[in-house]
Amino acid sequence: MSRLLFLTLSIGGVLMLPGTPAMAQAAPAARVQAQSTQGQQATRDDSESESSFGNEDGRPEKLVLPSATPVAVDQNTPAGTTWVNPNDGLTYVWIPPGKFMLGCSPGDTNCDPDEKPREYTIDHGFWMGQTLVTQGAYKRVTGENPSFYKHGDQYPVEKVDYVDAYGYCVAVGMRLPNEAEWEYAARANTTGARYSDDLDSIAWYKDNSLGHSHPVAQKQPNAFKLYDMLGDMWQWTTDLPGPYSGQVILHGGSWMTKASTVRVSNRGRDTPEGARRFTSFRCVSGSFKDTRYSSDEVIQRDSKGNMVGIK
Repeated sequence: MSRLLFLTLSIGGVLMLPGTPAMAQAAPAARVQAQSTQGQQATRDDSESESSFGNEDGRPEKLVLPSATPVAVDQNTPAGTTWVNPNDGLTYVWIPPGKFMLGCSPGDTNCDPDEKPREYTIDHGFWMGQTLVTQGAYKRVTGENPSFYKHGDQYPVEKVDYVDAYGYCVAVGMRLPNEAEWEYAARANTTGARYSDDLDSIAWYKDNSLGHSHPVAQKQPNAFKLYDMLGDMWQWTTDLPGPYSGQVILHGGSWMTKASTVRVSNRGRDTPEGARRFTSFRCVSGSFKDTRYSSDEVIQRDSKGNMVGIK
């Protein structure tokens, strides 16, 4: 089965991929995990070994998707407006600009050191997928369905690595969200560890999922009308835990994660090649060229650019 690749040609014909230099080479399989000083996994089961497949040098073959014209953005769009992207048939919600506290929520005792709270400004409104990308939408755009749980078109697509997720978003005129955009949208003007005190009402997680994923939009949305921002599937963002980490930040937790992990500020990590049955994504409007990385503001680096700590 072929997989997807977004290619951008720059001056001089250099291949550019948004996010991390690790996408240009093969990397060992890694666990999606909540960052902590002990390096604990998000759950005991949130790890799986995947055999490589693809061309003779071990790298998976990827299908090149054409990039679509970026979707139009009007900053005067009223908050909560919905719009159907004709490229994939999914509904998107307008998220207005604003300020919020990024990172550990007040009173949250499960936070890790890299969740240090700080005020952050989202200075632009953007469209965001109301749901995770569904298997039906993914097949419509790519002609493929890599998912492990092929139970219907309304189930979230999974087993999609970072590069393929970004390629899909660009093919529908969008991009992946950065970490701050994701957390701001997930919080939806709330300040707690979750956007509802009733976790069962908003999320599929280890205690209620019955050991598998579920169709999108079966739980209550947040105040921005976004479904499944917590639970069901880890979600790719474009931030890195460090400049040479070879990993990418994910958010949201999954149907496999325990309740203490299903928090808006919790940061999972995986290699960009990680195509897991508990990982999916949603797209936002804009180009990767205008993406800001909130993680850059708190990472301490030495004179060589290596990550040495958190501010």
